[in-house]
Amino acid sequence: MKVLRDLLILVLFFSLCWWLFSIWRPFDDPDQVELVSLEHEEKLADLILDQMIEDPSWKENHSYADTALQKISSRLLDSLGLTDYDYKFYLIESSTINAFALPGGNIVVFTGLMEFADSPEEVTSVLAHEIGHVEKRHVVDRLIQEFSLAILMGAFGGGDAILLKDILNTLIKSKFSRGQEEEADNFGLELLERSNIEPSHMGSFFKKLDRHSSDLDEHLELIMSHPALNSRVKKAYQYELSPDFVQIDLDVDWDKVSSVLNSNSSEQAL
Repeated sequence: MKVLRDLLILVLFFSLCWWLFSIWRPFDDPDQVELVSLEHEEKLADLILDQMIEDPSWKENHSYADTALQKISSRLLDSLGLTDYDYKFYLIESSTINAFALPGGNIVVFTGLMEFADSPEEVTSVLAHEIGHVEKRHVVDRLIQEFSLAILMGAFGGGDAILLKDILNTLIKSKFSRGQEEEADNFGLELLERSNIEPSHMGSFFKKLDRHSSDLDEHLELIMSHPALNSRVKKAYQYELSPDFVQIDLDVDWDKVSSVLNSNSSEQAL
């Protein structure tokens, strides 16, 4: 019994340590993020985008689905207010259910995510979350933690295709801290309200992800368990709207989006 008790105490201790480090990272130096200027971010984004263009597996989708994505993103940007970033959104052909932010305000959405979503408002909620990561500079912070400031600064000069590919892979499977995830969620929920989109759409999207999580890549940023999906669903559904809030539906034909994406998927399967 004593051995079992000691083992249980040990497990609880390490669980507590993991939780503390997931919300508080004592070795992070917030000043390092400030050393990476907006110009640095934009330069790095250009280099990564060049790599993506040269890779035939990264194919942009220019169908009605992309038109819908630009309409969705415009609603958010119109309500974002003052920002240092010139946002651009890219729809990439991939069955993966994911979206992620590059440095410099560039956000990549996979067609698989748009196929998975039940409405344009759900996609809007995902984009609002990603914008939160950009505005809070979580993307830069994540890269500094993974590569160090010195290596990241060296990447701005370009020429190292392997390093740029590693950076891109890191961004696709970013593991933000619990605090950063909560910050991005909170920012996204507030932005949705300002954009006249019910924040509950974020809850419905995460709820669907939770139901299908066993079939998805556990490394996807959208389904990382910090914080757990069920708590994110609860927060979105319980978000308190201002008394004068009015939902304004997006002018997007979602049936047409689904039809176009399903058609593309069928053609690729032939």
